[in-house]
Amino acid sequence: YKKDSKPSYALINLPGGDGDVHIKTTEDKKLKSFWGWNTYTRMQKLFAANDYYVVTINATDNPNKIRAIVKALQSEFGGIKIYVAGISRSTRNTMSLAKDMDGEVAGFIHASSMADTVHSFNTEKLVSKNVFIHNRGDACKGTPFSDVRYSSERYGTKLIALEGGDDKDTYACGPFTLHGFYQIEPDFYKATNDWIKSE
Repeated sequence: YKKDSKPSYALINLPGGDGDVHIKTTEDKKLKSFWGWNTYTRMQKLFAANDYYVVTINATDNPNKIRAIVKALQSEFGGIKIYVAGISRSTRNTMSLAKDMDGEVAGFIHASSMADTVHSFNTEKLVSKNVFIHNRGDACKGTPFSDVRYSSERYGTKLIALEGGDDKDTYACGPFTLHGFYQIEPDFYKATNDWIKSE
């Protein structure tokens, strides 16, 4: 987060793919590098410069792990609004957490949601905010736009549909594709930020 600031929002980021942050450290245990391909991780500095505290951890559906982070953030920054964000495979985690931790955090963000989970994700009685963010041109077989649109229409979950981008990867489910919002990161950030700050 931005040094010497008191962020109003926190984003707990669960990476897609294998869900591992892949942290590498030096011999004296100082952070050397970590996997920065994930959409949210690529934009950490953008979020941090605009009133966010960004936490990136290995993807998990264990609510107690998230609760520990939530407790620490609330202790350090009283009144901070916390959102749990997943993309692609980690939306299986965020949708599970959305049910187990409903009302404990401000909301959950599910980007490029998995079709095998989104069909049964009913948000009608949930207290915390939930949103789908999806690229209309997503060509990943596991995350077609039609499935998330169906779920949104069936259960009334907010859906933000983005368009455009570029496919750098040959693998349609990779991070540098329409699936990963490659080359439209500012649009993704704006959509996320606008939704978070909307009442």
